[in-house]
Amino acid sequence: MHRYGLLITRLHEYVPHRGWKIVEEMLNPNLKFEKVYVMSINDTYDYSNIPTRTLVISSLRPIPRIYRYLFTPLYYSHLVANFLTRNIKKYNLSLIGYFHGDPLNEGLPIVLAARKAGIPSFITLNNDYHQCFRITPFYLRIPCLNEIVERFVLKKATEIRCVSKFLVNYTMAHGVNPKKIVYISNKVNIESFISISKEKIAKFQFKYTLSQIIKENKIILFAGRLRKQKNLERVLRAFAKALKDYSQIFLLIAGAGPQKKELLRLAQELRISKKVRFLGRLYLEDLRCAYHSSDFFLFPTLYEGQGRVVIEALSAGLPVIGSNYGPVPELVPNGVKGLLVNPLNIEDIFRAILKMASDDDFRERLSKNCMKNMNQFSFKNIGDQQVKFLKGLMDGEQR
Repeated sequence: MHRYGLLITRLHEYVPHRGWKIVEEMLNPNLKFEKVYVMSINDTYDYSNIPTRTLVISSLRPIPRIYRYLFTPLYYSHLVANFLTRNIKKYNLSLIGYFHGDPLNEGLPIVLAARKAGIPSFITLNNDYHQCFRITPFYLRIPCLNEIVERFVLKKATEIRCVSKFLVNYTMAHGVNPKKIVYISNKVNIESFISISKEKIAKFQFKYTLSQIIKENKIILFAGRLRKQKNLERVLRAFAKALKDYSQIFLLIAGAGPQKKELLRLAQELRISKKVRFLGRLYLEDLRCAYHSSDFFLFPTLYEGQGRVVIEALSAGLPVIGSNYGPVPELVPNGVKGLLVNPLNIEDIFRAILKMASDDDFRERLSKNCMKNMNQFSFKNIGDQQVKFLKGLMDGEQR
């Protein structure tokens, strides 16, 4: 019998944004497995009455911060690995891995537990390793420690799933055997973004007092966590410059994060506060409405593993201004589905905003192209690839 386990941090935090049905389909591809054994760490949530048929969830209570931070990754990973090992034996699992997480918090415990239990393991790269380490505490940014952990995890994982071709190339460039690497994109519920009722859109616009703003402006949308990697300082500066040449634009920023106060101050300094609205983190239904209330999507980030929101925006028919580096060019052919810019160049971002906002014919032509070939990222298509990948590992069919 195929039995696999997944490690995730605070599973319940995914639920408000997506709902249990979507979470279940994310963890159990196309619901092809009778049971999926989910191990949620740093978690006190009660999962006894969750509305799913296939998820068996066990949780590890939060580890005191002094251990998580002062002794990470050694002590913390050891505790989590022991938790995983107990569950591997309890449920007789034949595979352990993670779909959502990072190589430090999830990857290292997984390869330690799999090695101890004698079963295969897989990790998922959603960002390049060095970028993952840059957002960890200061004492883990030591280059030699990064390199040791990185090489150990990459070497010991049975297979490595990369969510973009950019990450495939990155991983191979670090000396990983190409036979261990498989490209499987993130999946998106494409159908839910293609269309949405006018009533829901109107309700969203009323909720956030956007109706009049949308009538008077071209709406630019950003969605993502508010932190340095998203490059929002340059976005605001480029937007402020574009306002001087084309005043009928308005920027919606959907997301939460540690940089919010800094960005609010910057908007005030640039005197664009009346033209920028911080919406906070949106639940999925409101996010879908935000896409359908906007004219184009702005996402010139400094680095991404793939950029799930780009897939969502394209599925909603929004042209994208994205970075010319990393995985975004895989999704957004320049001049076909959007415009690619140098994310470090404010002038480049400014010119793209001005072109997209002022040239209606150009923007509409791009919009017609956006939804082409997007079914390749659907739950069904990516789910089939995940099922083949997982069963191959459990059957010992490593590539």
